[in-house]
Amino acid sequence: MNQKFGIRNIFNYMKFIISFCFLAFISCTCSKSITTKSASSINTDLTHLKFSVEEATDWSNLLLRKSGWIGADGIFAIPLNGVDTAGAGKDQETLLLFSDTVIGDIINDTLQPGFKMVHNSVAIIKGNVPVKDNLQFYYNKKIDGSPDAIFSPKTPNSQVGDYYWLGDGFGNPPKYATYIFDYRITDTSDAGFGFTEVGNTLIKIPKGSNPPFTDQKQIDTPFFLTGTSDNNGSFGACIFPNTKEAFASNADGYVYVYGVRGKAKHVMVARVKLELFEDFTSWRFWIGNTWNADIKTVANITDLS
Repeated sequence: MNQKFGIRNIFNYMKFIISFCFLAFISCTCSKSITTKSASSINTDLTHLKFSVEEATDWSNLLLRKSGWIGADGIFAIPLNGVDTAGAGKDQETLLLFSDTVIGDIINDTLQPGFKMVHNSVAIIKGNVPVKDNLQFYYNKKIDGSPDAIFSPKTPNSQVGDYYWLGDGFGNPPKYATYIFDYRITDTSDAGFGFTEVGNTLIKIPKGSNPPFTDQKQIDTPFFLTGTSDNNGSFGACIFPNTKEAFASNADGYVYVYGVRGKAKHVMVARVKLELFEDFTSWRFWIGNTWNADIKTVANITDLS
């Protein structure tokens, strides 16, 4: 994201976007009557949806900061112990992932000169109650002390000038690690959007590692599709660990990884057994009627347009 576009998004959408990252924590406070409804009483009509949205101000206010980390766009929440169910945040730490991030100071509602923008940052929240002291933000620092991204491309396929925007991730208890998908981005001279994706990376963070995760492992993946503007895309936009380790209700042992491609943002899906997650040859892609090993045959399951 170019700097002008990134900062505009940060300050226009910060409170709105950030509020939603805490839904997993807030959900634990819902009435038991909601979770115990019979399946027959749930409205499954997807054509005429009726719902309302209300800001959880006690959560979003945690991110109203005036010094240091003051805003970001792009956000994912990852339970570090791998238990990915509503309310599980009560007894664990949750890693929050941000992409373009502004580091600086705000005085009288005005961003002060000298601010810096880094391409990603993280936060860790303890428990699932909105207590300011339970939420800590992290970014890296260069040798001269200036802010830097937590994750920067260091794989064999990386080129000078590349940077990461962060995708989704999950905790993998059998591997004692957290996995995060990263989109490798480079700036271009294009007049519309001055950036493009050039690769897909998987970052592995060992259990117990702390920001800035100096012991992280970066792995180039084959999960970036190139071609025309209607076909290029990448996996890692969303991850569903349908496993007993994640306490999924109908666990089949697979991790389902979703991606998007093309201008219409068509959705794709792949799956792999939890214990084989790093073995990219074991991944299978949904081709419309079955699973196939060839990523080029992957089908669109829906679109986001």
